[in-house]
Amino acid sequence: MNNTLITLVAILFIAHGLVHGALNLVPYQSNLPFWPSWWRPEPGHSWLLQGLGASDMTNRIVGGTIWLIAALGFVFAGLGLLGVPFLQSAWPALTVIAAVVSLLMFVLFWHPWLVVGAVLNFGALFAAIFARGPLSVS
Repeated sequence: MNNTLITLVAILFIAHGLVHGALNLVPYQSNLPFWPSWWRPEPGHSWLLQGLGASDMTNRIVGGTIWLIAALGFVFAGLGLLGVPFLQSAWPALTVIAAVVSLLMFVLFWHPWLVVGAVLNFGALFAAIFARGPLSVS
């Protein structure tokens, strides 16, 4: 694979991780036009966890843990693709972990806007599973 494509994939992974982080920073207010409050009144709650009777704190802990693993996993995978020595050989595993955890977040905290992220997760899984040989721009 050529260096330009590897660099683009690395930047995409890092951006995807940063978007995960940014989603956690969006302030919830029903009057904000960019937050789809029509979908559910509280974006930080899982339909499944709520259905099982989980508390608000459990929702936040589970959601926060999943969010952190996915965000850091994609950023570290992208850095590995860019040739960071201690991450370079681990990028496929980091990508698989981040994508699977992100897909879990997609299922537990379903929202229509997350479909784009799910598509990116499947693309990342494909790249990690079918990449041949060590890839990096170094």
